[in-house]
Amino acid sequence: MKRQKIGTFNNLKNGDLIISPIDNEVTQYYIDKDGIKYLSSKNSLFGIFQFDAEDFYFYNGEKKCGEIDKHYFL
Repeated sequence: MKRQKIGTFNNLKNGDLIISPIDNEVTQYYIDKDGIKYLSSKNSLFGIFQFDAEDFYFYNGEKKCGEIDKHYFL
């Protein structure tokens, strides 16, 4: 499976799934009605200012937002 870094959050579209090797959790990029950008897990939203885009990869696996994919980076 080919993994591609997102590079910058500007490369994402609303609803894109991404993953980080730090916690292996599938996360969804979300833009609210006011244009504020977030990363969302199954039950939470976090402002993107808290994260480094270099830590994330586009996700093309079978897991859903909030699920852990332990095998994606093997």
